[in-house]
Amino acid sequence: EHADGLLLSTQEGEEFLALNGLQTLSARLMCALGEREHLAAADVTRLRLSPTSRRFVEVIDAYDRVFNHGEDATAAMRALRELDLPGKLANGYLLGKPGFEWSRA
Repeated sequence: EHADGLLLSTQEGEEFLALNGLQTLSARLMCALGEREHLAAADVTRLRLSPTSRRFVEVIDAYDRVFNHGEDATAAMRALRELDLPGKLANGYLLGKPGFEWSRA
C-alpha cells in the first residue's frame, strides 16, 4: 500500500520519517553524488542504493555516470532534483550538517 514506506510528518507538517516494514528511514533521499572524491579518499568502493518506486532507473544511471564514468556531479544532482522522486534529496549527513539539509547544486 505504501511503496516507499508510510510517511510520518512533524507537527509542522514537514516530512520526517518513512516506516518501511521493520525499517525506519528518513523521509529524505540521501544523495551522495557530490561526494565522489571524499568517498574515494575514504576507500569506499561500493554504495548501496535503496530502491524507490519511481524513477529508480534514472537514479542508477546518474550514479553510474558520476561514479563510474567521471561525469559532472553538479549536473547529475540538478537532474535528480528535477525528477518526480518520492522524497526530497538531502546530503547534510555527508557534510557534517543536519541530515535532512541539502547543500550545493
